[in-house]
Amino acid sequence: MATVVIPFASAPRAQNPNLRKGGGSSADVYLDAALVAFSSLRRWNPDLELVLATDHEVGQSRLSQLAGIGVQHRLIAFDHAPPAGFAPTFLGSLFLLDVVSVMEASTLIIIDPDVVCVGPLAPLLEAVPDDSVGVLPIEYAPDKPVNGLSALDAAVIHAQLGEERSTPCHFGGEAYVIPQRVVAEVRHGVSVAWADSLSRHERRELHFRTEEHVMNFALRRVKVTDVSPYVRRIWTAHGHRSVRGDERGLSLWHLPAEKERGFRSLRTALTMEDSWFWEAERDRFVDVVGRKCGLWGRSLPRLCIDLVAHTVRHFAKLLERPAQIPPAIQRRHTS
Repeated sequence: MATVVIPFASAPRAQNPNLRKGGGSSADVYLDAALVAFSSLRRWNPDLELVLATDHEVGQSRLSQLAGIGVQHRLIAFDHAPPAGFAPTFLGSLFLLDVVSVMEASTLIIIDPDVVCVGPLAPLLEAVPDDSVGVLPIEYAPDKPVNGLSALDAAVIHAQLGEERSTPCHFGGEAYVIPQRVVAEVRHGVSVAWADSLSRHERRELHFRTEEHVMNFALRRVKVTDVSPYVRRIWTAHGHRSVRGDERGLSLWHLPAEKERGFRSLRTALTMEDSWFWEAERDRFVDVVGRKCGLWGRSLPRLCIDLVAHTVRHFAKLLERPAQIPPAIQRRHTS
């Protein structure tokens, strides 16, 4: 049986730049989002094993809510907790490495808390062979730093660790599908990458900083399968949108900007047994979730905020550009 795990380790709110300024604790935000994620998974996948993995107790009330939809809670030591100064953001993401290292399942599916399931995962599972890891490629320019490390930087480290000198593909950390057959090889790669990261940090050298960096190395010698037909990172933030219009065909939406907005609006419905969340056909379910999470049918207030933010961002970019003297004026003053 496939097991879906959401890892969560507590970290200060300032550690996550995707959270709004102010507001409640990061733990509350992420665990509330995880309840929505697990509920949506259960809605469309009644037979999947669901596990919340944390490095700390999360409270009986929350556990009762999760148990009500068949979610198990597992305490796992945060052995990959980084030392002071290791990275400025996303330190809690490294807890995923502990989940990879200790969890056993016929197929382990690891997702972020801010992922909503909008359909059965059977097509995703069928697409990933048992000798391959399902990954989500994210297209970044090779020289673009991603959490402090570009693909070109990573290529240097990979080569020093014995890999072929080539620019690695960047895989997003929001979804991994790891069959039991290849888990030992992935764990070996994680061990090598983590030891190297700690050593480089001690020497104050550029190093892997997040779970994505470590996993990108760990998967260099493992066959991978692109799961982007089923999973996508979808930005719905003010002025930063990546909605394409074909999201209905996916199974999992990763919505980084909706933890404190769209996910919050879904929580009431999932607590009611006869609500649309549990009773609606898939088309209506996707329609409502998409509307509440800002993919389409945005309310007038939200649309206005998005348009203003987009305009501000556009003019900010214009102001960053160096002034260009019109060619006619240049000729007048240089002739």
